[in-house]
Amino acid sequence: MRRLTWLCTQCWAMPRRACSKDANQDELAETFHRLGWQVIDTHEVAQYIPGFPDMLVVRWPWTLYVEVKTEGEDLNANERAFHQTLDAPVEVCRTVDDVLAVHEIWSRRGMIDA
Repeated sequence: MRRLTWLCTQCWAMPRRACSKDANQDELAETFHRLGWQVIDTHEVAQYIPGFPDMLVVRWPWTLYVEVKTEGEDLNANERAFHQTLDAPVEVCRTVDDVLAVHEIWSRRGMIDA
């Protein structure tokens, strides 16, 4: 947690750059929503905190960070570094099938009706 606090205080002042939403993010967010997850769009947070994931998805008792990527796109250096500071799961989703797989995995961990 200390490293995360340091990152936040170092980057909190002015936006570094404009952040664009991945072309597939709305479709993936809608799929999570249809599966019963609450979706919080956080893609613009990365302009203040480099590497912050694109979405938070919540379905009791789970809160997951979701990094949205397009086909063939990998995590960048800021994303890899920031994700290592988190004490919570980060799922990378590129397709609707990835969202369905994430839902299935977390359903098997209990307390979520598939």
